[in-house]
Amino acid sequence: MIAVALAVIDWRTSTLPDAITLPAYPIMAVALLPTGELPRALAGGAALTAVYALLWLARPEAMGLGDVKIAGLIGMATAALSWQALVVAAFCGQLLGALYALCLLATGRATRHTEFPFGTFMLLGTLPTLCLGW
Repeated sequence: MIAVALAVIDWRTSTLPDAITLPAYPIMAVALLPTGELPRALAGGAALTAVYALLWLARPEAMGLGDVKIAGLIGMATAALSWQALVVAAFCGQLLGALYALCLLATGRATRHTEFPFGTFMLLGTLPTLCLGW
């Protein structure tokens, strides 16, 4: 439910509010605690956050800090399944965002510098991974 709310909010406002993302971390940690997968989930969340933080540091004008924060949640959720799930989800999010950007460019509705809400694509890329249990 949180992911759906964040995807819609990001699509409409191009923001991922801290009021939702930050409390989601302890909620997810508590939910994962009984599974025994919390250590791997925390490591996955830290790893994906680090990757997105590096991307943000390289070009802060090209990516919002909300995308970095949501990467941690995606990393936690997918790494709880497996490391493969984390990689697949991260790749799918990038792929969906790239396909959307290419469609905008091909139709002339955008330039190389046009911004769009990337968090929505990150979350959409996570969906098949979580549903298929990779």
